[in-house]
Amino acid sequence: MTRLEKKADAFYKNETTEIIGLLRKAGKLPSLDDEHRIPDDLSELAGADGYIAVIHADGNGMGVRRKLYAGSSESQEGEGLEKFIQREATNEEYFHAMRVAVRSAVVEALKKTFREDVLKTSYKLPYQLLMLGGDDLLLVTRPEHAFPFIIAYAKALKEYPIPYRDNETRPISIGAGIAIASHKLPFHRLYELAEQLAGSAKKLYRAQGPDKGGETPPERSVVDWMVSTGSWLDDVELARKTHDLSADGKYCISAKPYFILPRDDGESTGSFCLDTLWKKAKQLVGVYAEDEAEAKDERDKVARSRMKHILHDVQRTVSAGKDFKEKSDKLFNKEGGLPEEIVKDLFPDNSLWLEIDGGCLTQYRDFMELVEIHYLGRKKKSQDAKEFEKEKTNGQQ
Repeated sequence: MTRLEKKADAFYKNETTEIIGLLRKAGKLPSLDDEHRIPDDLSELAGADGYIAVIHADGNGMGVRRKLYAGSSESQEGEGLEKFIQREATNEEYFHAMRVAVRSAVVEALKKTFREDVLKTSYKLPYQLLMLGGDDLLLVTRPEHAFPFIIAYAKALKEYPIPYRDNETRPISIGAGIAIASHKLPFHRLYELAEQLAGSAKKLYRAQGPDKGGETPPERSVVDWMVSTGSWLDDVELARKTHDLSADGKYCISAKPYFILPRDDGESTGSFCLDTLWKKAKQLVGVYAEDEAEAKDERDKVARSRMKHILHDVQRTVSAGKDFKEKSDKLFNKEGGLPEEIVKDLFPDNSLWLEIDGGCLTQYRDFMELVEIHYLGRKKKSQDAKEFEKEKTNGQQ
């Protein structure tokens, strides 16, 4: 057995002393003795649908915040021992508060996302925490759990403020990237893309500029994501230029990256935040009908085929411009059939498009992407019930 294999074996036997192992021993995370066993590989974690979500997240502006609180970490010429110890103690006070906040928030988010009723739907644990160090997080889960987790994580962090400057404290905000694709794709590529997406999200955080009375932007968590059903994933910048933006730069069919949560001051309706978008996506899934016939039979239903037809016209705007922008709006108003609450919160004035600086932007494609996550690999999902019972029976023997 190689050294790497020995370390992996120790991890699965709950014999490691890194932070994930310690959290598991403390009963904060599921262990191998739990009813819901840790998956042996990504295919088991993905389940019958075959897709995984790789989540990378780390804190926003943490280096700047440390300097504001503790000053320079470099030794000063002629610095005495007492000053050196005081500086190191101040640094450790900051980093300890950060670690406590992050670990507490992660555990809370995991418990909220993977409740007992969620775990009962899968014999194998539907997530794996791969890294938790400082403010860095790497988690793999199934696509339908990725967004509830990152929302719960951002909310939990707000409950654990850490030192900011002098006697002031502020919560940590995060920049997160979520890469969703088949578990068969090289994992290093999915991780690399999740890091790129987190970097893209952080641009939105920095674009806020310093807040009043502070030297860093307001602490709002941000996220970017990408979903691929193909055999490869483009770099974020290339994908956005190719698939999201028209050649003349006037039409953009994605509003990514997003703030994860609405603003606290009530000045924002929250329409351009993931929390609102996810809630509305779940609401639409609840009234989805497979086709027009089913939608007509049940008046409260919305035909999935109709929504995808509108999406097709929205996507054509990238290549065809104004004509399909107008066509998609007409089709949306004539046949959209979305519940009034969704239209009011996401598409004011009954228009898919928002005019910004001489151009047009829509979040309809982002919205439909979240809706369709519930249908990824759906042809295989019919196997889930049989496989669940089979695996559970085998595991109890």
